[in-house]
Amino acid sequence: MAGEHFVAAELLRRGVLASVTIGNAKKADVIARNLESSKIQVVEVKSSSRKQWVVGGIPEPNDTQIWVFVDIPKEPENPPAYYVCVAQELNAILTKKDREWNEKYKGRHNGKSFKGPGVIRLELTEAETNGFKNQWNKILGRLSK
Repeated sequence: MAGEHFVAAELLRRGVLASVTIGNAKKADVIARNLESSKIQVVEVKSSSRKQWVVGGIPEPNDTQIWVFVDIPKEPENPPAYYVCVAQELNAILTKKDREWNEKYKGRHNGKSFKGPGVIRLELTEAETNGFKNQWNKILGRLSK
């Protein structure tokens, strides 16, 4: 919940009305709205203190959902870091990482593929974080007039 509130606060700082949704069966973590244009954007938020986020699955390649990954430092005096991406970008990263992981798995298990649901985790490399860090324009652009 802390990450969701941090994201809502950052959007509010940028002049966007943002609200955290409550409940365990929700489809949206934060709802952002531009009061001038009445446009709404649903935002999925994942938080972690280890720069590793559990993602429910790999989004579809044509999905346009906005995701914000919040890195909440263990030291409360340090501010959180935000990584904003579109599901299409997330799909590309996770598909590549999943392929690499499965190749390593095959190498360790005599060429046998992994069977089962697995847990999809996102760990951003330094190069990947540069493309997503504080990219609030991905949300603000969708809310503009």
